[in-house]
Amino acid sequence: MEVNSRKMLYLARLHGYVCGDGSAVFYGCHHRRSKVRLDIKIDDQACLDRIIEAFAKLGYSPSVFEAKGKYGTWFTVLAYKKKVVHTVLSLGPVGSHKWRMPDLQKRRWIREWVRAFFDSDATVTYVNREITLESVNQAGLRHLRTVLVKNFGIYSHLKFRRHRGTHLLRICGRENLECFYNRIGFHHQRKQIKLHAILDRYQKYYGDWGHLKSRDSKKAKQLLLDVFKYRGYFRVKANRYGSFELGSHDSQAMAKIANALRHYFEILCTFTTYDNQGRSWVRISRRDELRKLLLSGLLAKAPHNEAAVRDFLLR
Repeated sequence: MEVNSRKMLYLARLHGYVCGDGSAVFYGCHHRRSKVRLDIKIDDQACLDRIIEAFAKLGYSPSVFEAKGKYGTWFTVLAYKKKVVHTVLSLGPVGSHKWRMPDLQKRRWIREWVRAFFDSDATVTYVNREITLESVNQAGLRHLRTVLVKNFGIYSHLKFRRHRGTHLLRICGRENLECFYNRIGFHHQRKQIKLHAILDRYQKYYGDWGHLKSRDSKKAKQLLLDVFKYRGYFRVKANRYGSFELGSHDSQAMAKIANALRHYFEILCTFTTYDNQGRSWVRISRRDELRKLLLSGLLAKAPHNEAAVRDFLLR
């Protein structure tokens, strides 16, 4: 099958879905010519529609089977036409250990492949506020990690899970998740909704500092009240040193919180970026600054922290 630029978008999409949660099956017997089949599994109707659309653009109508499972409905898409299958596979290897993102020339083709791959194989976790990919293919994840940075400005972490024998790619932090949402996104509806909820949660936990005027101390106080209601804790070290601490992978939000404390309330704090887990920290440790924090009323919505700071200062 001749491949032109119009079809490449749909080939990239299909190849991404096959690499994510699909396979290429070669079968046959001694008296018949060998055959090949593409299998794609997906649990979302919108993604299924896009897979069928991509095959239609290649002039083929695949077989679709539906099955009810413990966690919902699963769709299996089977393609048998040899020309179509070989054209998709011509983009690059597939399979759990060998898959690799093809070298695509246009950014929109790259986006289509990445979106399809994440639709089928990524996990969006609301509690940890992250997007993860788990695979036995370290080389494939390393290449994908490089593509995300180079083309979309999305930074990620890669670590080895020894007990499972797999590699885990993690996208976390507000900036990276916003970049993924705005520049790539999911067609998988449940994953897109989760990602949107995570970004809303960041808005709730770290406040909207974009429209804050330089003299608007009332709004700054309200934002910090909401932040400290959900984030931050007070702890005593070595039974004599107290510290109110707030940490996050979102270094930009932490910097704005530190600046607001200094500018509006004259509370001096330390701001450190990127510990060994990639988090930034705002810490208020000196007794005079802790007293300012208590008198400012910024802990009014976090009575447990307010009481802990007061008890420490009364020692």
